[in-house]
Amino acid sequence: MGKHFSEDSRVKIPALVHLSRLGYQYLSTKEIRTQVHKSTNISPPPC
Repeated sequence: MGKHFSEDSRVKIPALVHLSRLGYQYLSTKEIRTQVHKSTNISPPPC
């Protein structure tokens, strides 16, 4: 039996790790949902 790999383990998680090492900050949708501008659907820059 082989291991089961998902898109999360092969693509998403390594991409998030790489981008965080480059200085990007991960914001979850739960955090952003209350801060998004209603008419433009753009979140404000982090403080």
